[in-house]
Amino acid sequence: MKKNVIIIGAGHAGIQAAASLREEGFEGSICIFSEDADFPYQKPPLSKGYLDGSQQKNSIMFRSEAWYENNQVELKLGELVVKVDISQKTVHATSGEYAFDFLVFATGAYNRELPIPIKGTDQPLYLRTMKDADCLKEALDQEGVQDILVIGGGFIGLEVAAYAAKSGKKVTVVEYQPRLMQRVLPPMLSEHFAAKHQAYGVDLRMGVGVQDLTQDSKWLASLSTGESVTADQVIVGIGVLPSQVLAQEAGIRCSNGIEVNAYCETSVAGIYAIGDCALHPNPFAKGQMVRLESVQNAVDQAKVIASTICGKPSSYHQCLGFGRTNITSNYKWPVYPKAMTNSSSEEM
Repeated sequence: MKKNVIIIGAGHAGIQAAASLREEGFEGSICIFSEDADFPYQKPPLSKGYLDGSQQKNSIMFRSEAWYENNQVELKLGELVVKVDISQKTVHATSGEYAFDFLVFATGAYNRELPIPIKGTDQPLYLRTMKDADCLKEALDQEGVQDILVIGGGFIGLEVAAYAAKSGKKVTVVEYQPRLMQRVLPPMLSEHFAAKHQAYGVDLRMGVGVQDLTQDSKWLASLSTGESVTADQVIVGIGVLPSQVLAQEAGIRCSNGIEVNAYCETSVAGIYAIGDCALHPNPFAKGQMVRLESVQNAVDQAKVIASTICGKPSSYHQCLGFGRTNITSNYKWPVYPKAMTNSSSEEM
């Protein structure tokens, strides 16, 4: 009998896993579950070309509809998987129960939310999905929205800040670390990006935290310095957390991500985790467990599991590359709101 693979997640890791399985000659059924109702798309352009209008929806799709049909890859869009039963080898989704021989967690990550008091009827905006990007663009393009507060000086925050500034908005970026993108860039590059944004007119506040947010006719942010900032719109980009609850509830070993071995296999045989959600041993990090948030990592791990599922075991030994790396043994996320001060967390 032909085996079947269920993939949870339709990001870079999930789509590449399906493509690589077919390239490796896998003849069984492949089914991808995606909580997102939109046809599978790339997320990195959402804060870049898609936001500024230089890329349209169809230009950021992974594959054409015909590709999925021709390769017999079934898509279940807008389908939430609510439970994984490892003893029965089934997943329970909103539309029913589905059996698997192999299961791949490509669940990615979700936005870290501000753990501070937020008063008012509205909520700050986050960016993770195409729907988020559409809402963000609509909000920023409103004529009455001129003052923008961006909380977080990472990739997402800075890309949104640059777009808003180029659109003629007055932008303030508040970053609790002493410099921009401290977790991923050396000081020289942090200074370079700081200078670029300041040239656009962006007001950078480094080593500063937000204590609370109040929304009435405008937003009011109380800062750790005792100052306050008013804004018409607030955008938050303070990192992500691995989407591991589904695996954890199933009894699969998780810590800062779904733990996998060199073959990207979890603590349960025949179940794999790849991409942003996977915590893997990396020889370039001196054997420490690493969770790497990057497209290349997702693609490479997808190829590894495809080869392994097809009976050609392949281990993952790629270098850390350029991405947001979380090495569990020596990196600790700060605890809000106390960490949103001038003190810095440990650097890699």
